[in-house]
Amino acid sequence: MANLRVTAGTVLLACVACSRTAPEPPREPQGQGAADDTHDATREAREPECGPDESAPPALATLGLERCHRRVEVRVANEHRDRGLQLLGWVEHMLEYNEAAFGTAPDVSLVMLDAAQWTQASPVPVPYGLPFITDEQPPVAYFPATDDHALAGLIESHRAAMKPVSVERIERAAGSFEHGAAMFAFVGGFHEIGHAQARALGIETRVQWFNELVATSFAYGYMLEEEPELAAVWDGVLQGMHEAVQPSHRTLAEFDEIYTGLPIDTFLWFHAAFQQRARACVDTQGPAFLRAVKANLEAEGPLTSEDAVDRLNPICPGFTEWAAGFAAG
Repeated sequence: MANLRVTAGTVLLACVACSRTAPEPPREPQGQGAADDTHDATREAREPECGPDESAPPALATLGLERCHRRVEVRVANEHRDRGLQLLGWVEHMLEYNEAAFGTAPDVSLVMLDAAQWTQASPVPVPYGLPFITDEQPPVAYFPATDDHALAGLIESHRAAMKPVSVERIERAAGSFEHGAAMFAFVGGFHEIGHAQARALGIETRVQWFNELVATSFAYGYMLEEEPELAAVWDGVLQGMHEAVQPSHRTLAEFDEIYTGLPIDTFLWFHAAFQQRARACVDTQGPAFLRAVKANLEAEGPLTSEDAVDRLNPICPGFTEWAAGFAAG
């Protein structure tokens, strides 16, 4: 069996196209994250190739999936091909952005399953639609193919406890609260790619909260510059969940200790806190924030939970106060 790692993002974030309104096709990179014109023109000129999946791993071979590939490959049932191709295009777009912004991007492979296929073939026993990314090479990210996934229902169940201003923000960004809940699963898939990007750059550590914050910074940074409407959905839903959830576990030490044993809504609460710092740093520094984090790890050696805040605070002031808030519960 492949070496699987279920991250906090793994246990709560999906990347699935929403049924009400399909997002616009990926835009070409702009600004400091722009890829070169030749690369972009090549991507535009070549359509993904789709056909029977003759190289499927054993667990997927009996599902009758297609394999569509260009730079990235996605395995998906024919009836969900449009969603699979949309996912493929968005992930390729993020990888192009990362190459331009950070000098490298990971190879990744995608699998999109419906509920029945998920039950039959998912290598990790999590509820339908709570995706995960593996440690094999290239890493494989699993996503739901339909909108009836657990994350959307969880977000909707907390709507009443969110502040009205947060509900209104989600509605403005997504068209409706329900659509925002489903979109959150889709845009959250960028967080999974953020984990793979962190590994590719060598900025993954044994400190779980640090890894999750870094992956969120990659995801939010890409969306903020290239897909600001999606960044608003991501940020808005997380803010609402931070208001609505009252977790029993509230410290960074507990997050690292319990990690995947935490309730899913508690994961969202922590992710909202990570997003608060990612927003503060990425809004002001852009990709330079993550470049500085990488340089610090290279210069200082292995990171421990105890000194993580001390290293991050000079790069983006405010981490000391942020961490103290966790320590206070």
